[in-house]
Amino acid sequence: MGLALLTLSALGCGASRSAASSNGGRSTNRDARAGSTAGQVEGDGSEASPFLLCLGGDGVPRTDYAFIANWRCSDGRAPLGRVAERGTEARLGNVGAGPDGHVVDLYEIPCSSGPVRVYVDGYHCPGIDITLDMQNLSRTQLANFARTIRTLHREPSSQRGFQFRRELLSWVLDTQQLSVVICTAVAALLPAGDESSHPYMGELMLSYAAAIIEDGRPQPDPVTTTEMALAGVVVYYEAVMEQDPSATNPLLETLRSAAQGGRLRAIAEQTASQCADWSRFGLHFVRP
Repeated sequence: MGLALLTLSALGCGASRSAASSNGGRSTNRDARAGSTAGQVEGDGSEASPFLLCLGGDGVPRTDYAFIANWRCSDGRAPLGRVAERGTEARLGNVGAGPDGHVVDLYEIPCSSGPVRVYVDGYHCPGIDITLDMQNLSRTQLANFARTIRTLHREPSSQRGFQFRRELLSWVLDTQQLSVVICTAVAALLPAGDESSHPYMGELMLSYAAAIIEDGRPQPDPVTTTEMALAGVVVYYEAVMEQDPSATNPLLETLRSAAQGGRLRAIAEQTASQCADWSRFGLHFVRP
């Protein structure tokens, strides 16, 4: 799967389809049916044919949370109370790329007869230009990119997530819009490549990219961004440990302990002070 397609998914863009679904957008689960908007939504909610909705962005309102919150079970009830904010509670996470190459989210709706799982492709937003200049992304597109990285921290072993992570890392390394510096002192906090089967240095690079974007300034604070970058690696390590407790590593245990004890900033201050060259470190906009 190519970088352009994966990045479109990460940035929340997608072409809208005009044809109506032949099954009216109903769930393939016989014990549930969507709310009043189902007939206007393409897809059937299965993994092979997720509902095509919109995560929002660039002024386009999101539709996914409201759609899920309005879901009616076979008894006619809407367990999420038709409150859009409660749609967030039903989200289990993303399951990687779907049929269109977009990242697909999985929701679980608590029906009285049993939970109903619904797949949603949120990258079908009308009115969003999907023609991207990869060297000239908007602030909204970059913010979506940072959120995608933070989501990936929690998904260390998914094969599709691994492919997505690799493509995003390629963009970070190639783009002229974002500059990341990892000095020796920071790198020494993580295991070397041959000490772990997990790409912690690559994850640190991605986490730095997210932290720089989240700071939003041409010259972000190196201490804060280092702290946030290390925090992202800790989240990734904890997700690894949940899946494989034998993957424990003393360096990462030290970082996790520091994060839990509120000492991660002190580590960031110490390591950042040993890094002399932050001049290439930052976020660069060609346009406002």
